[in-house]
Amino acid sequence: MNPGGRAFAVVVAAGQGSRMGAAVNKVYLPLLGRPLLAWTLDAFQHCQAVDQVCLVVTEADRSRCQDEILETGAFTKVTKLVTGGKTRQESVYNGVTALNGILRASDDVVAIHDGARPLLSAALLRKTIDAARQYGAAAPIIPAKDTVKWVGSDGFLKGTPDRSRLGLVQTPQAFRAGRLLEVLEWAGRRGLGATDEAALFEQRLIEVRAIEGDEANLKVTTPHDLFLAETFLVGRGKAGSAVGVGKAGSGMRVGIGYDIHRLEAGRRLVLGGVEMRHPDGLGLAGHSDADAAVHAVMDALLGAAGLGDIGTLFPPGDPRFAGADSLKLLEAVVGVLGERGLTPANIDLTIVAEAPKISPHVGLMKQKIAAACGLKAEAVGVKATTNEGLGPVGEGRGIAAYAVATVDGRRRSRPRERK
Repeated sequence: MNPGGRAFAVVVAAGQGSRMGAAVNKVYLPLLGRPLLAWTLDAFQHCQAVDQVCLVVTEADRSRCQDEILETGAFTKVTKLVTGGKTRQESVYNGVTALNGILRASDDVVAIHDGARPLLSAALLRKTIDAARQYGAAAPIIPAKDTVKWVGSDGFLKGTPDRSRLGLVQTPQAFRAGRLLEVLEWAGRRGLGATDEAALFEQRLIEVRAIEGDEANLKVTTPHDLFLAETFLVGRGKAGSAVGVGKAGSGMRVGIGYDIHRLEAGRRLVLGGVEMRHPDGLGLAGHSDADAAVHAVMDALLGAAGLGDIGTLFPPGDPRFAGADSLKLLEAVVGVLGERGLTPANIDLTIVAEAPKISPHVGLMKQKIAAACGLKAEAVGVKATTNEGLGPVGEGRGIAAYAVATVDGRRRSRPRERK
């Protein structure tokens, strides 16, 4: 038992909003070989300050959560699986009341966390719990870096608040158990709503202590956020254990690649080495075949090897590479790695496009990329999503791709097999 009372957590994996174009709740999307939600739960499982976790999911996701998260046996602190409500606030209430029978109102602390924040550190979690124990309520805040503007309903700027007094709130937010239950029930009786618990406490005129947050503690809401999360995890040395490719110091290296190309008329549309048809007859513009997916893979491999980017090996103005097959260029990259004693071990590729539909081509993409890299198809992951109408990709003016690659310096390259 923790001194000064116990600490419980309610992790909300229900009502997470957008599915980022995927067929499943984003908290089950793969993040370096594991469901995103598994990374989120890691912080609670390994933080000694937390005694038990209540996980709140949608009714539709209960079976998936049981199979993909709980039956792994990795999260022994998850003692309750609760169905969420129509809103985040209802889901939090369901989670807290599920713990009500074992909570001590004055001694225990409850931390509320979004399931879509997979980068929570044990240090921030403990700091938030400690602050709630001292002040009754606490929430992590990061400063607003950009100038914030009031925008009127007519679309014109109406004012500029003082940025030095503004902050962006994160989770976990932690509260004394009795106070949290009282505020949630008070808001429910009055039909009051808020996007987080701290806002309800403000409406109840109860002070919430602001503590320093963590900029890495991002909430995954877009495909770009998922890419950033992968980047942070790789930087923390988590990639090896996540994808089953060895531990730090074992010769494994990780690289990240990104590419984007414009769509225009009169061009072929090739992605992952597979030619497909755009519903508007568009293709990707570029000096080679403009295969953004394979280009991202090449940059990831070169990055893992510390060899720069594809523009260094294949200058865009060089006539030798005009209209070049990007799979052939990928084979050349693998050859360059082989000369340095490095071999591809794993590829994880995400394609971001509004059109065409990518899923029918995923299997063939995996085969072609794997063959070019000398890998088995199961060592290549290919996913697709949309940008939900945001930015040039969301507006249908381009296609982007992100890739994470691991390379192995411990083994010799083997001959590539073409299918």
